[in-house]
Amino acid sequence: MPKPRSLIVRTAFSEGGASERQVFHCISRVVDRNFVFGEDEREEFSKLMRAAEAFSGVRVLAWTILSNHFHLLLEVPERPAGFDLEEGEFWWRMEALYSGEELEMIRGTFRSLLTTPGGAVGEAMALDYRRRFLDRMLDLSEFMKTLKQRFTIWFNKAHERVGTLWESRFKAVLVEGNPETLMKVAAYIDLNAVRAGIVSDPKDYRWCGYAEALGARKKEARERARRAMAAVMGEGGDGQGSTFSRDGEGKVNGEGATGGGPAAAKREWKRVQGEYRKLLFGAGDETASGKGGFTQAEVEKIVRDGGKLTVAQLLRCRVRHFTEGLVMGSKAFVNEYFEVAKAEFGARRTSGARKLRDCSEAGLFTIRDLGANGARKGGVGS
Repeated sequence: MPKPRSLIVRTAFSEGGASERQVFHCISRVVDRNFVFGEDEREEFSKLMRAAEAFSGVRVLAWTILSNHFHLLLEVPERPAGFDLEEGEFWWRMEALYSGEELEMIRGTFRSLLTTPGGAVGEAMALDYRRRFLDRMLDLSEFMKTLKQRFTIWFNKAHERVGTLWESRFKAVLVEGNPETLMKVAAYIDLNAVRAGIVSDPKDYRWCGYAEALGARKKEARERARRAMAAVMGEGGDGQGSTFSRDGEGKVNGEGATGGGPAAAKREWKRVQGEYRKLLFGAGDETASGKGGFTQAEVEKIVRDGGKLTVAQLLRCRVRHFTEGLVMGSKAFVNEYFEVAKAEFGARRTSGARKLRDCSEAGLFTIRDLGANGARKGGVGS
């Protein structure tokens, strides 16, 4: 019988359960949890992540890479029946992931098949070969497989090693695609380096989406991260219904009014990142000062004393619900997917949604009940 996670993921992409997109928080760890990610490794991983994103069409909304694991918040668009691409876009995507001899080999295979004696037979074989690449697009598992495999190949070659690099198959939590939920999960991801004690402010940690949006050297990378952040917050970060657009130029918004040009785009970005920063740090003096916020010890003392956590404090805890909750979102959203895997939770379990305790402000539910507050002490931030 399929495990709950497989049932839920399958339902999310089934004809009855799919929406225009699905969003997942994905986590994967290095085998034996060894600290293998130095600066060079994180740089290479981030490049491969963007290459896999361009190839697959799976969008990275938030991300961070630490010393032995990574977190990704991924938006997977609905795959239309008979999915295909114009020839130009197909090869643009191919060139994003493949290069050099590998790309030439793929092109050579296409040429060979198209010149196969018999004409129609060769064309059919070429279409079948093309379909193999198309089938890997708009697919969560294929995105993660491509990213992890290609990084393993690079890492093993760079470090003269062989064998597997990753602990196991990646974990994935299905996340409700509304801004209220997405913002909290994205912030949880961006705050990983803060929880691990590496920095006090995520903007100072180079390998996360928040820092990329604020300070990436290349404008293209900076704008891409800003669009993703705006999309997380429901601000039309792709330029649709928003003055904040791909090229920083004002565009026509949802009401038909002009966006107002670069100045308006700059103002909107300032507002978007200001709202997100309030979530990261709370609404107090810490937002203005840029301090790292609440320590793990401070948060644990609040819980021990019977107090309730604010959302900002919650996001500084290593809360297992964010990584092992299976489904996260509103009560109705979680219960919808609980019905799919209800039999796996035992006869006594009649409802699926379990609220994150000790933080009523969060408004989040998950399927799995992971303890009093779900916080895990010690180790690397999860």
